[in-house]
Amino acid sequence: MWITMKPALFFVALLAGAVFIEQPALAQSGKYSGVISDGHGHFKGRNANPDGTIAAMDRNNIDKVVIWVKQQGGWKDKDTLAFHAKYPDRVVSGVAFQQKGWSKQRSEFLREVRQKAASGKFKWLGEVSVRGKIGGKLHSPPDSPRLRQVLDIAAESGLPVTFHHNPYRRHAKSFERTGEYETFIEATLAYGTDATIVWAHWCGLSNPEEARMLLKRFANLHCDLAWLHNPQDSVPNSLIGDENRFLPAWKALIEEFPDRFIVGVDSSATPSHLMEYDSWVDKIRTALGGLRPKTARLVATENFHRLIGAK
Repeated sequence: MWITMKPALFFVALLAGAVFIEQPALAQSGKYSGVISDGHGHFKGRNANPDGTIAAMDRNNIDKVVIWVKQQGGWKDKDTLAFHAKYPDRVVSGVAFQQKGWSKQRSEFLREVRQKAASGKFKWLGEVSVRGKIGGKLHSPPDSPRLRQVLDIAAESGLPVTFHHNPYRRHAKSFERTGEYETFIEATLAYGTDATIVWAHWCGLSNPEEARMLLKRFANLHCDLAWLHNPQDSVPNSLIGDENRFLPAWKALIEEFPDRFIVGVDSSATPSHLMEYDSWVDKIRTALGGLRPKTARLVATENFHRLIGAK
């Protein structure tokens, strides 16, 4: 009896297991319940609370965060290093570009960046602003020689570099006229194939078709998913739907390139951001919960750890 029934039961169990493997990475709530690594964090303003960031991470099962300070409030890279020294297993020190040295395009700024990147004290370069929000200021032409210097530094040091460039082609005729979006792709990405590039905010708020074209062409390109928490009607190309799940085309793309996406909370540690922190992470977990378990783990934490460990 044991010999005749067990194989059948075993076969049923195998089928059940196979079905389970293909299911999304769901906790009982339908959300991803594993560890998350935050690939996009800041300090901004005089009332930013670094320790509050750690407390928020503890509440939300976030193991590490990369920090790039902003000039508002007088934050400097030395503050990031001090924060890392206080929490060495939690804080990844980033060389910050949202400073006057970059926005004013001062040549000495990149000399300092090169020195910091070679020091071994930092693990990431960013967030390198080319153009920011809708109608935002253009800090650097997308085919700027200085951007190429940044890519050279990233390639030489082995540090990933995060760019912030939101072309908003649908919203700005000037972009269509000047072709800045294409110039950034063709000139900057094509030049920097030896650098590990992360393009913030689902590759500049791209649509899935544009992002697929980029990911196929540039094997060194990654997309971060920071700003996922933003109202989706405020961006030109939505990432998630009304239930905070990845839209079908985006889900298919992430599953196609599971090693090329990371998540980010994009908190600046201000009181208002820390108040919203838990709800922002909840949206991230809801979106990740719709992915296959292996993909969800890669996007949630494993890709991040690979990027900070690569040399």
